[in-house]
Order: sequence, then C-alpha cells, then structure tokens
Amino acid sequence: MIYALTRFNKKWLFASLVIFISFQISVLHRDVQALSQHQIIFFSLRKNYAAGFIKERSAFLITDLKKDDKNYQFYVQPALDQAQILNVNFLSLNRDTVTREIIIRDHQVVFQGYKMLFIDQRLNYKELQIDGEFSALWLHQNTRFNLNKRPSRLKFKSIIIDATNKDYQTEKFVAFAKNIHLNAHILKKNKAYLVQLTP
Repeated sequence: MIYALTRFNKKWLFASLVIFISFQISVLHRDVQALSQHQIIFFSLRKNYAAGFIKERSAFLITDLKKDDKNYQFYVQPALDQAQILNVNFLSLNRDTVTREIIIRDHQVVFQGYKMLFIDQRLNYKELQIDGEFSALWLHQNTRFNLNKRPSRLKFKSIIIDATNKDYQTEKFVAFAKNIHLNAHILKKNKAYLVQLTP
C-alpha cells in the first residue's frame, strides 16, 4: 500500500486493499470460531493424563501436569494456543470441583451435557453403586476394577484409556471394549481424541 501510494499506482493500491480486507476477514472468522467453540480434547501423552474442557476462550484442564512441565509445554499448550485459549484452569481428578461450567465429583465429570465416569485405583476390587447413561467411561491409573461386574443399569457410549495405564492393562481394556462392541480411544502412542459439543 505504501509503495502504491508513493508511486501513485492504482493497481497496486487496489491489490493491497483487497489483501488487507481478506486478512481482516480471516482474523474475524478465527475470532468468531474461538468464541463459539465447545469441545473436549483428550491429549495423547506418554505417562501422564490431560483433558481440556473448552468453552469459548476458556479451558478447564484436568491433568497431573504443572504449567512449567515440559510435557505440558510441548504437547498441551500448543493445542490450547491454537484454539486461542486465554484462560486455563488446572484441575485434578482427585479433588472435587463444582463450578457453573464443570463438575468433578463422585467419580464423575460433567461438562456441557457430556457426562463421564472415571474409574481409578480408588475403586480397586470394589463394587460400583451407580447407574445411568454416560457419554464415556474413562479408565485411569491402571485400575483393577472388574469391569465385568459393573452395575447392569450402567450404560456408556465409548471408553477412554489414558496413558497412566500399563500396556498389559490397556490390552485388557481394549478386549473388554471389543466384547461389548464399543470404541476404545487409547491415548498413549495415538492421536489426541477430540469431542465436539453442541453449545
């Protein structure tokens, strides 16, 4: 544009205006997308776990990673940056959290209508007293919970297996998922698992 103005070149001026307007439209489009996003990202990690519950430009990150951890900076933060997340709240599966946006309590995570039941070491060799329908079952911490003895009225649509499980236990969980004809999303050594939610 500066070149066009100094040379009094109408063609270059018109071209620069078209490029500038196109750039502004693309920036506006990205901003609109960021303000309307509702999704969950289950990150693929080697030994840790991380799940980002994203609404607009805020994220609730359920993880055992810290902000200064290299695994967070290398695997998690770039995805949050790409989603234009401005505010990240770090949460843990081991601590109850009840906010307007997300609930973590009684081995359940509820976010934007997505209900998840997580099974960890605290349920080893115990009976689960719960029923209802869940979007997913999250298997965590190499749990020894007997999935075949789950309550008959407990229903779930998919199974998520994070990297805190050892390989042999992951194989058992995958076999269980196949037996009941459900998808198993293995987060270790695989791509991240993305769930798009309806606002």
